[in-house]
Amino acid sequence: MNLPVTAVPGLRPFAPRIDRFSRHFWQQLEHGLLLASRCTACDWLTFPPKRRCPRCLADQFKWQTLQGQGTLYTFTRVHAGAEAFAAWLPYWLAVIDTAEEVRLVTRLLVGPGREPVPGMAVQLAVQKFEDGPLFVAQLETQTR
Repeated sequence: MNLPVTAVPGLRPFAPRIDRFSRHFWQQLEHGLLLASRCTACDWLTFPPKRRCPRCLADQFKWQTLQGQGTLYTFTRVHAGAEAFAAWLPYWLAVIDTAEEVRLVTRLLVGPGREPVPGMAVQLAVQKFEDGPLFVAQLETQTR
């Protein structure tokens, strides 16, 4: 399933380090696909993707697309941060449990007048900056 992709003016505040392994992840994210790595030896799903399975240490994996739906596990509101993130202050950071049972950390977009609550449904999305994509979560308008 492709995630919603929104163009955002400007550069990413902190661009990721991209290498031969992660290049595929970032290229696919630009097209709305959020990938995890699944170990072909023990079937463990890992996010962010890793070259070596953290469970059995095998180095054989396949890419798996995450659906993009999740549940808000916990969150915090950041009021002071590094200069690179100053334009976003204050902003929300969240821990999300995905439908595939992967737990990830990302920025949470919260609309005006809304307050996040643990257990709320979230939709993962892609923000496409001029220099590349980042993934975020946003509160869904209706609960599942």
